[in-house]
Amino acid sequence: MEYKLCFLGYGKLTEIGREAIQRLNFTDTEIKVIECTVDDMSEQVNAAIAEGYEIFIGGSANAAEFVRTINRNLIKIPTLYPDYVHAIRKALQLGSHPAVAVYRHSKMIDLSELSELIGREIETIRYEDGHELLHMIQKSHADVIIGASHANQAALNAGKQSVLLYPGVDAVMSAIEQARNFAVDLYNDRRTNAVLRSIVNNSTFGLIVSDTDNRIIMFNSAAQQLTGISSREVRGQNMSVYFPNLNTDRFLQSREDRRDEYHLISDSMFRCSQSKILANGETVGVLTILNHDTRSRRHNEAHTRKALPPVLKTFEDLKYSSASVRTLTKQAQKYARTPHNLLIIGEESTHREIIAQCIHNASSYSRGPYVRIDLSSLGSSDPGQFLLGYDEHGEHTSGLLEQANHGTAVLEHLTDANISAINILISVMSMHSLRPLGSTHSMPVDIRFITILTEEELKKLPAGQRSRLGIFRLDVPSLRERKEDLFDLFLSHLNKLSDIKTRPRSITPEMKTLLEFYSWPGNLVELRVAAERYLYAVSSASKATAGMRYKTLVTSIGEDNLFRDITVMYPILLEKEIRDYAAFREAVEAAKDILGYNNDQIADRLGISRTTLWRYLKEA
Repeated sequence: MEYKLCFLGYGKLTEIGREAIQRLNFTDTEIKVIECTVDDMSEQVNAAIAEGYEIFIGGSANAAEFVRTINRNLIKIPTLYPDYVHAIRKALQLGSHPAVAVYRHSKMIDLSELSELIGREIETIRYEDGHELLHMIQKSHADVIIGASHANQAALNAGKQSVLLYPGVDAVMSAIEQARNFAVDLYNDRRTNAVLRSIVNNSTFGLIVSDTDNRIIMFNSAAQQLTGISSREVRGQNMSVYFPNLNTDRFLQSREDRRDEYHLISDSMFRCSQSKILANGETVGVLTILNHDTRSRRHNEAHTRKALPPVLKTFEDLKYSSASVRTLTKQAQKYARTPHNLLIIGEESTHREIIAQCIHNASSYSRGPYVRIDLSSLGSSDPGQFLLGYDEHGEHTSGLLEQANHGTAVLEHLTDANISAINILISVMSMHSLRPLGSTHSMPVDIRFITILTEEELKKLPAGQRSRLGIFRLDVPSLRERKEDLFDLFLSHLNKLSDIKTRPRSITPEMKTLLEFYSWPGNLVELRVAAERYLYAVSSASKATAGMRYKTLVTSIGEDNLFRDITVMYPILLEKEIRDYAAFREAVEAAKDILGYNNDQIADRLGISRTTLWRYLKEA
C-alpha cells in the first residue's frame, strides 16, 4: 500500500518542505509538492484531488484558505511564538516600524506582549488577496514587512524591506509524519468499516441498535424485511413506539448485560436477543438481534403491517427558549381548558399540528379520539359520505366527524374544500349534531374543532365562517421570529439523525450566527433538511475541522438562499452603479463573513469583474 500526501508550499516554505521530505525518506508514501498562493490554491488542490490525493499539509495563509473552502483533510504546520520573535528581531535590524502581514482568515499570536517588549507597536496587516495585500502595504507606515513569501514579494514590489516568517524544519517534519500516520489510520478505518458494513447488511438476522435515550440509530436490511418497516421510518424514533414489548428502556436500567426472550413483532414470533453495547466500561446502547421463531405459525394471508396510532405530544415535550414560543405555550394551555373551537394560525411547517396535539392532550377531550381531517383530500363529488358517514342496506358506515365524537377534530386546508364540505362543517359546529347520509335520524355529537390555517388562508374566509371556526386564535411564530431556538433545534435534529459513532461535533459560535442570520422561509422542514444535508457531509469527512463544518453548513442551507437574504439586508449589492463605496464595502465584508467567500467568489456572485470589485473596495 502506498499512501499519497500533498504538501502546499510557497517560496521558503517549499524549500523547507522538500528538505523535510528528503530527511524523512518514506518508502511507502508518495508526497506531491505544490507551489501555490491563496489566489490559485483551490484550482491546484482540486487537480491533486482528481489524482487521488486526499490528505494535505500546509501552513500560514494556504492552510487557512484550505480549511475555509475545501472539504478535505489538512495537517496544519504551526508557526510558533519563537518563530515570530526571531522574525521581529531581524526586522528591527532593518527598520524601526515593523508590521506583520497575515492572511485574513489565519490565526496568529497576540502581538501585544511583543510590542510591549520592544517598546513600539507592531502593526498587523490582514489581507484577502494579492491585490489587497500590495495596496495595504503601500498605505502602511511600516518600513519592514514580516510575513510569508507572498508578503515578502508584495513588500519588494512596494519598495519596502521584508523578513520571512516561517516554521522550522522540525515543525514541518512533524506535520508530515502526522499526515502519514493519519493516512495509515484512514486506510485501516476504511477497511474495518467496509467489513462491518458487509457483515451488517448481509446478515440474515435483523439487527437494531438503540442508544442510551432508547432511540433507534441503526436498522439493517434484514430487520426491514422481517418487520416490514423501513429504516427511514424508524431511524431516530424511540424503541417503545415501534417495539413496546421489547422493553429496551427497562433493559438499559437493569443489571443484566444480555437477555433472550420471545416476542410477537409485526404479527410474527421472533427470538429477540439483546445485549448492552459497552465503550470504555460505559453502556452506550443496546444491540437487538431478531431471529424468526421456527415454531411460530404464520398467517396464511399476505403479511401487512398494521398502522400504528400517532404519537401525540404534550406541552412538556416542547423545547424552546424564545419568549414568543413561551407566550404561545401559556396561551395554548389556557385555551386547552375551554371547550370552545380554536384557530391556529401560522406558516407551513411551524409545528402547528403539534400544538394542536398538545391542546388535545391537555383538554377535557383527551380521553376521546384525535382525528385530523385534510379537507383537500376529500372527494369533490360527495364529501358528505366522508364527513357524515352513510347508512346503506341496513349497514352503517361512520364518517370522520362521527369518529371524532367526544374528541378533537383538526381541520387542515380548509380553503381547498368545496362549499358542500364547508357547509357540513358549519352545520355540525352550530347544531352539535349530524345525520349520516341515508339515515332518518340525527345523532348528537360533542366535538372540539381546531382549524389550522395560514394568515393568507384566513383572509380568504368570510367573516361569518371565521367566527364559527374559532372563538380563540393562536398565532404560531415562524423560525425567523424565534431565532433563540434555532441552535437547540438544529442540534436536536443532528442528534436525532446521527448514531453514537457519527455524533456531530459541537456547533461553533460562527455557525450559530449563521443559523440565526438566515430567514428560514421553509421553517422547521427546511431546518431538518439542512441538518440532514449537513450531517451526511460531515459524517463522510474523516476530519471535520471548524472551518470545514462552517462551509458545509453554508452549502447545506444553500448559498443562493443565503445570498438572497444578504441582498435583502444590503440592497446596495444589486445596484448597477455604486456611489456609496463605504456602504458597498460594508456589504461585501458581510457577504464574505457569512458565505466564507474571497474576492474572486464575491465578484462572480455579483456579476462583476475582479478588477471592478477591487476598484470599488479601494475607493471605500
